[in-house]
Amino acid sequence: MDIKLKDEKEKDQEFNLYYTKLENLLDCCYGFPYGCTKVFDFLYLGGEDEAKDKNLIKKLGITHVINCASTYVCTGSKYYGNTLQKYVEFEAEDEEDYNMLQHFNEAYEAIESAKDSQGKALIHCVMGINRSGVLAVAYTMVYKRWGPITAARFVKDARKRVLSNDAFR
Repeated sequence: MDIKLKDEKEKDQEFNLYYTKLENLLDCCYGFPYGCTKVFDFLYLGGEDEAKDKNLIKKLGITHVINCASTYVCTGSKYYGNTLQKYVEFEAEDEEDYNMLQHFNEAYEAIESAKDSQGKALIHCVMGINRSGVLAVAYTMVYKRWGPITAARFVKDARKRVLSNDAFR
């Protein structure tokens, strides 16, 4: 057997093992999360209900909002008045072929801005599971310097359900 072919076969086996571990981790929870989930002292993960709850935003001290589903959750910066330091939105889709990580840099900058100013960021989509979930996991990977499985487990332990869309895993 060619060495190169063997290396590719080993890589495929490693990937399949890794992906199976990730699927087992993420598929073991049913139902929908309720409320705003604290991922870090400066980062919360939520859905539409939490994003539209101005009293909750104020109570938690949210200073930055990252709306990952602006087509469906129509708030905009004016919705929050002058209570936020920063509002970011993009029209992401919860679809198998959607590249959610194209929005990572923008989300990362907003989260870092909140952290650096001793503020708090809320990253949300409609349910707080897929679109915002993938960016929360990606941020956790960078912030903690963890691999994908450790980061996904950390966010899932806090939120109970994330990344149910297979393409976002």
